[in-house]
Amino acid sequence: SVELVKEIARAEEKEIPVVTVLSDSTQSTRECYVGINSYHLGQTFGKQVLQNVTSDMLTVCVLMNRNEANTNQNIIYSGIGEVLAKNAESPYKIYATAIQDTGTFGAEETVRDIFLAEEKLPDVLICLDKLSTTSACQAVVDYNKVGEVEIIGCYSSDAILQAIQKNVLQATVAFDTKGMGEECINAMTEYWKDGHVSEYKPVSVSLITAENIGEYIENETDIQ
Repeated sequence: SVELVKEIARAEEKEIPVVTVLSDSTQSTRECYVGINSYHLGQTFGKQVLQNVTSDMLTVCVLMNRNEANTNQNIIYSGIGEVLAKNAESPYKIYATAIQDTGTFGAEETVRDIFLAEEKLPDVLICLDKLSTTSACQAVVDYNKVGEVEIIGCYSSDAILQAIQKNVLQATVAFDTKGMGEECINAMTEYWKDGHVSEYKPVSVSLITAENIGEYIENETDIQ
């Protein structure tokens, strides 16, 4: 936002370095952005979508936040589309649906509308945040569409991991939050030591499915 850009500028005037995390402020004077490569994330989603390809038309709906100020979600969408264009052997249709309002209600309302329009149900529903992923998992159960609509989500939480174990959620993309925190400290240390730091430090993502969820939970427990 314009306000955030101004605040970062105020920090710079006071010689306070700023590192943005997960969501960037590209127009600001921040020193470094620690986050996800949006195009790579889109490709990860796209490759998982290909697991659903059949001989019939495949429809893919991507839930996007209308109020998202940056272009990250558009880049993710492009990454998904390019993977499908290069690798899908069957016909497909990809389209975006905007979440109208912020907060829990907006996500739940948009997801509900998707499942109420039964004749237009997508084969695959991709969610780009934790809130819409949780809402989609609940809706697919409430409307008895488990197995009919495959959901690919984002982030990990107890509810999301349980949905994978119950085969409600096909997969979710999890971020290396521990590595993200470490990179923030590394960026600050590098700046204070050398007086400069690279503008972007990427963080790895991992795809959690029913096949590897046990290993993921075990690794998370070890970290804690």
